[in-house]
Amino acid sequence: LNSFTPQVAVAPTGALTVTWYRGDPNITPGTSTVQAVSSAPTTYALTVAKTGDGQGTVTSAPAGIDCGATCTTNFLLSTRVVLTATPTSGSTFAGWSGAGCTGSGTCTVTLLAATTVTADFTIETPTPTPSPTTTASPTPTPTPTPTPAPTPTPQTDLTVNYATARSIPAGRTTALVRRVSSNGAIVGVRAGCTLKGNRLRQRVADRLCGVSVERTPAAQGRVRVTAHPSCSAGLRIYAVVHAKKKGVARTTWRNSWRVSARPPIICRVRGTG
Repeated sequence: LNSFTPQVAVAPTGALTVTWYRGDPNITPGTSTVQAVSSAPTTYALTVAKTGDGQGTVTSAPAGIDCGATCTTNFLLSTRVVLTATPTSGSTFAGWSGAGCTGSGTCTVTLLAATTVTADFTIETPTPTPSPTTTASPTPTPTPTPTPAPTPTPQTDLTVNYATARSIPAGRTTALVRRVSSNGAIVGVRAGCTLKGNRLRQRVADRLCGVSVERTPAAQGRVRVTAHPSCSAGLRIYAVVHAKKKGVARTTWRNSWRVSARPPIICRVRGTG
C-alpha cells in the first residue's frame, strides 16, 4: 500500500485535526480516509496581580482580563496579549513587574506558559498648596530731626548817627558823626583821610582834612567827629567807631566820604605815609 502526506487542519476553536490516506493514490481521497486524529487546543492562564495602596483596573486585548472582577483568564498558546492599567481618581499607576514588563505604559505578553503580571497602584500625593507670601510691612520713614537754628553769636549793639551823604563840601565844616549809642562801652573812635588812596601823615592830614574828634571819657559819653577839608581833588575822609560789651564780641562801625568842590581844589602835599 502507498500512503499520502497527512493533511493538517486547525479549527477556529483551536482543535487540531490530522488526516492521512492510504490505498491507491489514484483513488479520490474523500473515499479513502482510513484514519483521523484530533487533539484538544493548548491554553495557558494569564494572571494579573495588583499591589500597592492605590486603586485601579487592568484590561486586556484580546478581551478576557478585566481586573477589577476578572484577574485570571486562559489564552491559546502563543497568543499576544496587551495589558492596560488605568488608575482610579486619587491613585497613580506606578508600573509593571513580571513577564518582562516594566514602566507605566502597556504590558505585552506572549503566552508560552502560565504567566503572572503584577500592576502596582499607589495613592496620589496631593500637591501642597503654597502658603501665601506674607507682604512685609513697609519700614516707616524716620522723621528727620530738624537741624537746630544756629545760636546767634552775642555781640555789642552799636548805633551811629552820621552824615549819610556820599560826599562833603571842601572849605566848610561838616559833622560826620553826630551821636553814638551802645549797650557796651565806646572803646575807640578815630578819623583820618586819604589822598588818591594813600594814607596821609598826621601833620598833612590835619592841614588838608581838618578832622576833629570830640568825646568824653565816660562809656556812654558824647562822640562827635567833624571835618573841614581845604581841598577836594582825590581827597577822602573816614571815621571808625568801636564798641564792646563785657563777655561778647566787639562791634565796629566805619564809613568814608568823598570831598567835592566846583571847580576841584588841588591838594598839595609834600609827602604821604
